[in-house]
Amino acid sequence: MKKFRLATLSIFASLASVTAFAHIEPGVWKGVNPDGKECTLEVFEQTFESNLRHPLNERIRVRVNGDEFQIYHPRAIDETKGVVTFNHDYFEGVLANSEGSNALVINMLHSDDFEGPTAFRWIRDNWKTHQGAMLTCERLKHVSN
Repeated sequence: MKKFRLATLSIFASLASVTAFAHIEPGVWKGVNPDGKECTLEVFEQTFESNLRHPLNERIRVRVNGDEFQIYHPRAIDETKGVVTFNHDYFEGVLANSEGSNALVINMLHSDDFEGPTAFRWIRDNWKTHQGAMLTCERLKHVSN
């Protein structure tokens, strides 16, 4: 009986830890930009650096506007308190290039009814000319696997 209780507790602990991670269903997500045109986010897979299941190690491979990102939760380091946390409401990724960088920020919703992305911003920054561009996509819906 004692082994059964320990096994049951272990299963519940595992399930609880899985729900602690942000989840973006793999497949195609579609939304609209401010002009009403369709925009797309492709989600491939979720992994964890060094196979350590921790929100700071969570990575999700996605593609937006031809760029493939490994996105992660933004880190927050408070050196005065000695605390390292993360922002569970966002994923972000950056790709450096010869002119500057492209970045992706994904807004997440965590509710009883829905867990997943609601919007994203794809940003192109040219540090040489101090110019940039941004694609905003809102009202994301999962449309296929």
